[in-house]
Amino acid sequence: KLLNSAYLVRLLGAMRICFLLGTLGGGVWAQQAAKDEDGPRMVVQNCDADGHCKDEMGSMTIDASYRTQREAGIKGWHACIQAGGMWDQNLCPDPAECAKNCALEGLTLDKYWNLHKTEELDSGMRMGYVSATQYGINTGSRMYMLDEKENYKKYKMFFLKNREFSLDVDVSTLPCGVNAAAYFVEMQKDGGKSMKPGEFKSANTRHHTHLDRRLKDQGFNSAGAKYGTGYCDAFCQHSENFIGGYANMDWAYGSCCTEVDIFEGNGKATAMTAHSCQHPGFFECKDHLECGDDTKGLHYKGVCDKDGCDFNPHRMGLHEFYGKGKTIDTSRPFTAVTQFITTDGTDDGDLKEIRRVYIQDGKEIANPASKEPGVEGAALSDGYCKAIKSKFKDTRGRKQKEGSFDQFGKHGGMKKVGESLDRGMVLVLSLWDDPGDNMRWLDSISPKHNQKAPGAVRGPCDRDQGEAMHERRMHQRAFVTYGNLSYGAIGSTVKNRVKAPPPATAKFELGHQKQLERQLKGKRSALWICSGSMLLVAGLLVAGFARVRQSRRMAVSSAETGEHYSPAATYLETAE
Repeated sequence: KLLNSAYLVRLLGAMRICFLLGTLGGGVWAQQAAKDEDGPRMVVQNCDADGHCKDEMGSMTIDASYRTQREAGIKGWHACIQAGGMWDQNLCPDPAECAKNCALEGLTLDKYWNLHKTEELDSGMRMGYVSATQYGINTGSRMYMLDEKENYKKYKMFFLKNREFSLDVDVSTLPCGVNAAAYFVEMQKDGGKSMKPGEFKSANTRHHTHLDRRLKDQGFNSAGAKYGTGYCDAFCQHSENFIGGYANMDWAYGSCCTEVDIFEGNGKATAMTAHSCQHPGFFECKDHLECGDDTKGLHYKGVCDKDGCDFNPHRMGLHEFYGKGKTIDTSRPFTAVTQFITTDGTDDGDLKEIRRVYIQDGKEIANPASKEPGVEGAALSDGYCKAIKSKFKDTRGRKQKEGSFDQFGKHGGMKKVGESLDRGMVLVLSLWDDPGDNMRWLDSISPKHNQKAPGAVRGPCDRDQGEAMHERRMHQRAFVTYGNLSYGAIGSTVKNRVKAPPPATAKFELGHQKQLERQLKGKRSALWICSGSMLLVAGLLVAGFARVRQSRRMAVSSAETGEHYSPAATYLETAE
């Protein structure tokens, strides 16, 4: 095949890097960005009602809290967050100065692999569970999709009401306590970027000049979506280091927004969940009540529905549906299709249902109906959600006595979620474990104090399984692959997959084996690109040489003197 345009752009970018190696000092500054970002590419298909699909290019970027956060400047390698999670008092005397003085580090493809065991595959992306680096152990990651039409500087927005979204998933290596999550959240398209361009008059003064201009009171975020800023979800996470362009100094504030989990799971259990929120779009909660902090007994008092309305087959009595050797055989890849159905079948109708269809071995498999007495249905709807909130009310956390258990209905239910889908949501692909609760809410039994309550059994894992430190030691090579993303009219993405060749395990394994060989080929690859890239491009354009497979990327050593890596702290509170 001749070299396509996406590959040419990538190769020309590699040439540019080779030319600029001697002068590379970074891009823009403030809650700012240091070295440039070059994340894994992913193609997503947009399909019409007839099943005809066209490719749209996206690029994945990791969340800002998973990045090195260090002193802004060409030679600024002093970490903003020191060992033990303490903010450096010189760089961060207050939230605004901290945002001005600290930079977010961009990652290259080789660093995505070296630091997070994340790699670009021909059909998608592979995310590793544990990464041992010279700076410590990194666990999991959280990635967002950027839009090619926005030059990869803004998130790709998906408008999915009266649409469906499909993706292939391989969770065959994921044990109890580890969660591969694909979901949508109503983040800001620009990641909360708030700085005007041209803050520095010259490159020479850039690294030692403070930013002193803001857009109104919107903070000091000039890094934006390209560097994974602006995360929010229905749990109102406190773990984000910067919110709204200010340092979250005591991790006291949270970032809240509507969330739709189209797939969460491992090899044992899975769930599809919708979370409604009181406020449209991104909302920064600033006290325990707004954030619904579990530690204060306010889990059911916040501005978002943290529990959500979920369909977990095992929880609904369908113990033989999902797992290794079961109807959906998790020892092999499968497709999860999520359909957002409206009241009148048009884009103008209110959201009525969220349905699930699976595809494996070219066969369409409907989501089974609940076997839980008193709860009917195979899809998320206001009626179904009201029923499970009533039936499962005794799973409420022992210390969470305040507020209505049915937060989903209180915050507007399906209609409210549909409004978020109308405004546009950002795709998140992640892999994580849960030191706070061992993921019992997904694949085990929760709560501890009432294990026989209806709805307490979520999956086949014992309560003592899934302990984070144990799983990290015993399953270091676990991973998830996401691939063949597509969206479009209801039924359109299914047409191209039913009776088609199944998503091959071999393709995913091929990407894994190539990555294992990367260290052996890395030095030769780097030398080849930097010494002969111009000649190669010319030769390819003239002679049409065979395309080099995209996943055989160069592996340039990531060791840089003085780098300090600060993995994100994502410890979730537990409502138990």
